Amino acid sequence: MIQSISILNVATFHPTTTTTLDDLRQFNYIFGSNGTGKTTISRVIADAAFSTTCGCTWQNGQPLESVVLNRDFVEKNFDQMRGVFTLGEKEKDTEDKIMAAKEGKDKEQEKVNNLRHTLGGNDGTGGKKGELSQLESDTRDKFWVPVEKIKKEKKLDKALKGFLNDKEKCKSKILQETNNNQAALKLLDDLEKRAETIFGDTPTKQPSLPTLSSSLVS
Repeated sequence: MIQSISILNVATFHPTTTTTLDDLRQFNYIFGSNGTGKTTISRVIADAAFSTTCGCTWQNGQPLESVVLNRDFVEKNFDQMRGVFTLGEKEKDTEDKIMAAKEGKDKEQEKVNNLRHTLGGNDGTGGKKGELSQLESDTRDKFWVPVEKIKKEKKLDKALKGFLNDKEKCKSKILQETNNNQAALKLLDDLEKRAETIFGDTPTKQPSLPTLSSSLVS
């Protein structure tokens, strides 16, 4: 235990005359009004390196671990805690880890929010989603230009039946054929002639030619 405490030239203590608290017991009660040095005494006990002019004399010269619950302890252990109070530096370390984890979570959530904004904008339909929607619309319109010409000329309308009145179906069909159809490309004129052959007027059935007599042949 502590046998004596010496304090010199610190806070309100005399600058040249050492103040000594000696004949200390296992339990000691120190009291006084504000500014009389109670906190300074506790700091000397808490930290041997507090001041070169202060110190504690321990029994048998063997310092023990000190636990001092003064103002410094409160500021060190409770400054970031709200609502729930715990004691001890281990609990403070745990609280620091919790706060660090929370800060990390908040940063990750901020990243998620930024990515969501990039993806969908403010209302969920802008951002990259909006760009994709506009690109799809532009693609449909681009594919629809030659289709309008085909509809007007009516040479391939039967061959493309089912796709001439729906931009989305038309776009999907063109992309599908682009990816899957391995046939050689044909000129438009050739396709129109083929379509005329396949989808043109149905040929009229003509009566069979009469059988020639063998006598006529000879």
